[in-house]
Amino acid sequence: MAIWQIKLTLLPVEGLIRIHGSVPNELDDFRPATLETNFDEIEWIDYWDSENAVGELREEAAKVFSECCELPEEQVFGQKSGNSLVVRSDDVQFRWDVRAPDLEILDSVLRIARKFQCVVVWEETGEVLQPEMLDVLEKAKTSKALRFVVDPKNCLSDIGRMQSNFRSRSNVGEEPDESGEKE
Repeated sequence: MAIWQIKLTLLPVEGLIRIHGSVPNELDDFRPATLETNFDEIEWIDYWDSENAVGELREEAAKVFSECCELPEEQVFGQKSGNSLVVRSDDVQFRWDVRAPDLEILDSVLRIARKFQCVVVWEETGEVLQPEMLDVLEKAKTSKALRFVVDPKNCLSDIGRMQSNFRSRSNVGEEPDESGEKE
């Protein structure tokens, strides 16, 4: 995913209720990784219990996006570096390019979400949103993608600081070897 894209995952309400008993406000599994993330313990949950629903969703996506690339495990509608809907048997992700925000594409994808009784998960925070234009646009105002488009230098500088903090936190307690380098 490109830094100028906002990523939304479409999840069926029925699947959320089946797994969680209700529709949660946030999904921890969709939050970005942190220092405490143990990737060995992450279990992928298939909220899409029906291949039929995903197949019908693919048909709707083909009506919205003019391009489609079929790969062994997924279909990519649109352009990977632009606006795209990535459909797998157990996952549906929309990547919205905020360099030139196409509100018509966003509205079409949100319509697809509503048609298939889905909510959308804001990938930056794991927050579960209703597939409504105003809700998504309100969140987009504070997104990292929009920050990058508006002010790339400061955005990248912030990312660099976070990486430096990550490196220094992950090296805490390590002893230097003979050359003075931390192992």
